[in-house]
Amino acid sequence: MPEHSGPFCSLPVTIQDYERPFHVALAFDSFKGSLTAERACFVAGHAISAAFGEKVRLTHHPMADGGEGSLDLLLASGDFTKLDVETTDAIGRPIAASWLISADGRNAHIEVARACGLPGLSGTRLRPTHATSEGVGKIILVALDAGVNEVTLYLGGSASTDGGAGMLSVLGAQFLDEAGNRLPPGGGALNHLVRADFSHLREDARSVKWTIVTDVDVPLTGPRGAARMFAPQKGATAPQVVELEDALENLASVCSQSLGMAVGTEPGSGAAGGLGCIPLAAFDARAISGAELFAETSGLKETLIEADLVITGEGRFDDQSSAGKVVGAVSQLARSMPHPVAVVVLAGGVEMVTVGEPLPAFSLARGPATLLDLTTHSESLLSRLAEAVVRLALAVRGSVT
Repeated sequence: MPEHSGPFCSLPVTIQDYERPFHVALAFDSFKGSLTAERACFVAGHAISAAFGEKVRLTHHPMADGGEGSLDLLLASGDFTKLDVETTDAIGRPIAASWLISADGRNAHIEVARACGLPGLSGTRLRPTHATSEGVGKIILVALDAGVNEVTLYLGGSASTDGGAGMLSVLGAQFLDEAGNRLPPGGGALNHLVRADFSHLREDARSVKWTIVTDVDVPLTGPRGAARMFAPQKGATAPQVVELEDALENLASVCSQSLGMAVGTEPGSGAAGGLGCIPLAAFDARAISGAELFAETSGLKETLIEADLVITGEGRFDDQSSAGKVVGAVSQLARSMPHPVAVVVLAGGVEMVTVGEPLPAFSLARGPATLLDLTTHSESLLSRLAEAVVRLALAVRGSVT
């Protein structure tokens, strides 16, 4: 009989026989910097299978919320062609990125994080007020030249908070100061925005259908908006957060006047530093939840109809997790089932959560640990914890059966 050193290790190893196996659904998001969603599901599933064999039935549902890893899941599950493109990152450095085109050539799928993503700036001094979404616009430009009639943008993991001004400037929009000069890149410059001119915007940019896949459902501005809630994780100091909040408020005001419609009020307008706020207001655009989209396409919804337990997780579990991200979506879906489905969260870091439904959440860390420790040993830590959670669930099952 194997030795067990993780939590709940004193629980009985012998599992009673039941009419059917205990059904566990694995629905992990990626653990940024260490595990893809697919790898997290594989690692946890392998540990559970090795410990419990046929006593547990496993189904794997790798998840994404519109952030990093979204295109990888699409590519693995559908008929798409991956195309490479030269673009620039959030601070203007040349990079190579990729996007997907559907088999019929009609829909471009573009992951914002591949151009202006925060992971791409690892090891570099962050520039939160200067970071730009121009690189996303350059990918869209290539897609439009390829003749697509729909652009699906996967928002999340961006380093920029520029309200999409950088992206749209590449497509022909002009954001001008009092002297009529174009503003430099970055959200901070939007405090000097006086006029937004969309008359030179590419016609096909306005006429194509836009689908904005959001990782969070937050508004553009306010306490839960793009700057106050997310700019700190992009390197913004407290004064810079205020600067960016004022800039986005100014962008919304000026663009609302230019377009004759309210900008920044649509749900999801604050995702990816507000990147989709103008398309959602002025273009043929809709916003959809990335987590809900992948829950549907991965088959998780059907699986939960008969599952006993769903184990989900991400790099960090905190108040943002319930704002449209994978963990919140999985929890909400589980609660909608006709029978109770237990939800357990495994994450690299777990903070006190003050919003949303309370969920049992466990950190991969076995004690004080650095980020390097967690990323280096993420597979063994996740294996140990996933097995321990199922061991506990089976023990509870035995006590009530």
